[in-house]
Order: sequence, then C-alpha cells, then structure tokens
Amino acid sequence: MHPAWGGVFLNIEKNRAKMESGAPAEGKHADAMLGFVAELSQQPFVEGKEFISPMRGVLHTGHICAQENGLLTVRAMDYNLNELPKSFGGMSGGGLWRIYFIAEKKEARIIATVLCGIASWQIDDRKIACQGWDRIGQALIPTVREKLRF
Repeated sequence: MHPAWGGVFLNIEKNRAKMESGAPAEGKHADAMLGFVAELSQQPFVEGKEFISPMRGVLHTGHICAQENGLLTVRAMDYNLNELPKSFGGMSGGGLWRIYFIAEKKEARIIATVLCGIASWQIDDRKIACQGWDRIGQALIPTVREKLRF
C-alpha cells in the first residue's frame, strides 16, 4: 500500500474468502446496491467558495436472480417498485452487497456482509446487470494492480 493512502476500503482477498465460505448457517439474505442516480440529482453549482453537487443516492434492494459468466442480474423486490427511479443512470460503479440477517420480532440483525459485484447497466425497470467477482478478478483487479505499481 502506498504510504499516503493510509488504509484500504476493502481487502479483496478477505472479501473473496468470505464469499467462497458460503452463507451463514442461520438467517436470510438480501442483495442491495447503493449508488447515485442521475434522475434524482441536480447540476453542480458554485456557492461562494464551495462547489456543491446535489446528488441523491438510492439503496436498491432485491435478489440476484441470474448468473452467467460472471454477470449477475439483480431483480428489485416487489415492495419497493413504486419508489424506484425510471432510470438507474449514474448507478454504474455502485457496489452490489449481499447482506445476511436474522429477522427478529421488532428488528433485523445483520450477521454478515459481502461485496459481491459492481453495478454496470440497467436491463429494464426491475433489473440491473452487475459485474460479479469472476469478471472483476479476471480483468479489473489485474489491470488496477499493473497500473498502480510504485
């Protein structure tokens, strides 16, 4: 790691090991993407000495419904369809997380989280295509490591 960076957001090897270890013995899971959506954001502007970029993020929950050659398809849950934007433009690059939880009487308790992909493009009004770890591991990670050698 470069000394100026001070830390990393995600240890890729540890995340991959968590993915390959499988689901926890108990609980359920949901998949979620968090990203900014162009439809809900406004043009950046300057106010005084500050540059302001009014953006609104969306937490898009659903389930991975298909996997093919490392491409994951996430389908929105039925309960939030009326809250979704018409277009997820801008969400590309947002993380796709699998959240494992135990539903209790009054709340849900998260027991594990795993980053399992990166949002790429919208398929239709309910589905988003994501690059899964097979694609990320084969192309993105080697390229980043090659370009960032110090």
